[in-house]
Amino acid sequence: MDNIKKIFEAVESQDVKEYKRLLDEDPTLINQRNEHEQTVFWHACVRLPYETIEQTIVDEKISRVLDVDLCDRWGRFPHDAAEAYEREDVVKLLYKVGRKDFDPGEP
Repeated sequence: MDNIKKIFEAVESQDVKEYKRLLDEDPTLINQRNEHEQTVFWHACVRLPYETIEQTIVDEKISRVLDVDLCDRWGRFPHDAAEAYEREDVVKLLYKVGRKDFDPGEP
């Protein structure tokens, strides 16, 4: 099984350890897309703990390649996914590091 499939499965099953291991081996996996153009990071923002998302963003190796503003085929960004799943903490974090035209509203 290739690493792209493995990392999507790790995110889906909320296997943080495998997610981190795969990204440590190849940080570019973070921007890999599925058939709907959703990135690994897009899915991570919905499924993984806040702390894991925060670590992903600040990790030096990953931050060099991570694009938090990649949207899926319907024009939805990771913050849109996080908002749809009521992950307000993730939405606010993404606002700090991502699109400047996005306003998450008042806390």
